Amino acid sequence: MAKGLHDADRSIAACARADQPAPACKAQNLLADPSVDTHRRIAQLTADIQADAKANEAAQRLHKISGIVPVTASALATPPSGCACLQAGS
Repeated sequence: MAKGLHDADRSIAACARADQPAPACKAQNLLADPSVDTHRRIAQLTADIQADAKANEAAQRLHKISGIVPVTASALATPPSGCACLQAGS
């Protein structure tokens, strides 16, 4: 079994080319699919956060600070909703 996400993609592709027996492909896909799916979901979430940071003026200003990446800028520019601890006088 290949190790790492990129190797998982190669294993899935190898199965698709029928380089491996069908039972082996089923087992590899069963093990690899959750990792590949999680990686894709994280990539989409990262892209969404980066797009939000580009559209948010406060996040853009924060991103100009050395060491502040778009994800951090977006998080800092968007306080949690419904948090009573951040209300004035609390």
